[in-house]
Amino acid sequence: SVECAPGVQIFPMKTPTLPPATHTNGVVLGLEELTLVDPGSGASGEIERLIGWLENRAEQGRFLRRIFLTHHHMDHIGGVQALQEHFDVPVCGHPETARRLNGRVGVDEYVEHEDWIRLSEGWEVQALHTPGHAVGHLVLWDPHHRWMVAGDMVAGQGTIVIDPPEGDMAEYISQLKYMRSLGPRILIPAHGSFISSPDDLLSSYVAHRMARENSIVALLEDNGPSRIDQLVALIYKDLDPRAIPLAIRQILAHLLKLETEGGVKRSRGNLWGVKGTD
Repeated sequence: SVECAPGVQIFPMKTPTLPPATHTNGVVLGLEELTLVDPGSGASGEIERLIGWLENRAEQGRFLRRIFLTHHHMDHIGGVQALQEHFDVPVCGHPETARRLNGRVGVDEYVEHEDWIRLSEGWEVQALHTPGHAVGHLVLWDPHHRWMVAGDMVAGQGTIVIDPPEGDMAEYISQLKYMRSLGPRILIPAHGSFISSPDDLLSSYVAHRMARENSIVALLEDNGPSRIDQLVALIYKDLDPRAIPLAIRQILAHLLKLETEGGVKRSRGNLWGVKGTD
């Protein structure tokens, strides 16, 4: 594990997540009471390693009090059931996360936007609802120490997949700007190492998405109405064929945003064009 701030430990676990990531960060928060965020691996060896680590903390008088979920994706919830059964602690998450996990993982306590979570005596952090990647996504924000457990809003390497209809590009960009406006000093993503220049990263994420959007509009203006696969071939040069389905979802997410804003329209034959052209 890696301590990135007092009372904030990152515990990476091997998970079947999307490349380039190979691990999901479990994050352990608190001093004498511990909150475990996103025990993502369902592999027995990884679960045993985490249980052993937490048992060692218990011997020091530091006990697990809850499991907190940033969202419902499989690489974030793989170990929840085993941890919940072993330590007999509640699972907390957004109502939308609970809805999506119904029948797989029980969420015992609902957490809404701006709810406060007690980490230890005299220490609370705020849960912030940040949809865009997932409808029920939550981040944890410590306004005093200025760190944020960012879940899948950002990554230590690469960008985040926005997959409609669950993913909403306009919402995602809006939430990145909101996170940046709070002025965090450290971001702890679900994948990769912690980020010590959050303003730069969040600004670059927004700039990247807007540049992609502008390139889509420019291609439609130049080439006329086009299918998504044609846009993918023009935008992502030399793309690994295995990544094409994901690229299609990304371009669709941008087009749906542009359609809502009135910049593009869909026509027969799954063709997309700039509004006002045929």
